[in-house]
Amino acid sequence: MGEIRELSLLKDLEDIAARYERDYGAPPLNLSTWDPSKELGARKLLGPVSLSQPLRVDYSFTYTAPRKLKLLSKLGFQSDNRDCLLSHSGSSAIVAMINWLRINGRKRLLIVGPRYFTVPHACAALGVTCSITHFRRVHGSYTLPSDFASVARRFDAVWVTNPVYCTSADIAAEDLRVLSGIAVEGPILILDECLAEDGRQIGPQMQKAGGEIFSIHAPHKAICVNGLKFAALTYDPKWASQFDSWSDVWLGCLPASSELAIEHYLSPNFEVYADSFKAECRQAFAALADIVQRYPGIELDTQASGYLVSVIGPHEVVRVQC
Repeated sequence: MGEIRELSLLKDLEDIAARYERDYGAPPLNLSTWDPSKELGARKLLGPVSLSQPLRVDYSFTYTAPRKLKLLSKLGFQSDNRDCLLSHSGSSAIVAMINWLRINGRKRLLIVGPRYFTVPHACAALGVTCSITHFRRVHGSYTLPSDFASVARRFDAVWVTNPVYCTSADIAAEDLRVLSGIAVEGPILILDECLAEDGRQIGPQMQKAGGEIFSIHAPHKAICVNGLKFAALTYDPKWASQFDSWSDVWLGCLPASSELAIEHYLSPNFEVYADSFKAECRQAFAALADIVQRYPGIELDTQASGYLVSVIGPHEVVRVQC
């Protein structure tokens, strides 16, 4: 009672890894912890990171952050008609978003899976009722269910993850048109883009189409960095007062690591870092593709274009983090 099943599954994976090491005399190679390997981090990633100022210890809240306009602009938004809440992680931004649904009486949420595991748990904790549907995999691509538009209109809000969660596959253009139409017609559209690479976010273009749209971004997640990160929850400026007030309740002040992550994101160093990481991913994918070619009936997901790729066999899908 009160346990989160997904976290217990991590313990199961750790037990499997320990059993593997006992049986074969060595641990599994680079079992994913959502961090780059220590060797990669030291050799390719940490080197390019530099900061222009010493560690700050000021008491900083999202509504006092001086760089929000620059952040919004770099994310691709027109900063004169967009505001954002800054937090230390995507998970905390998710809680802030679901709390907004609660206080505004939008308590019927349709979640399009796959999605980050915390979303339905946060809904349950805050009294927001959620139903879950899923992208379908058709002819090698991910697509919304055929009746999605009519089903979505029965809800107060729709939650979608881009890219399709844990696949690195972007939402198809025809599905973006469906989502845009839904947002214009009424249900709120919430986009979780914490794993979207910089420049591949759909929030800015969806916002221009109209409707009530919220989006969550965590640029460092897309380059596999968890220790140095921040999240930005974007919305129409008319909601700024609500988010600012409740941020004191749910989030508190921004930690120094988030201040440094914001500085890093706004600096040229971020692109240097990202380019190094993506070059390593391309090498890893090429090696993986070579391995897969040796086994008939197994293939890589050709839709993947980030650091996660699915290995598809006759009866199962295995997702690999490179």
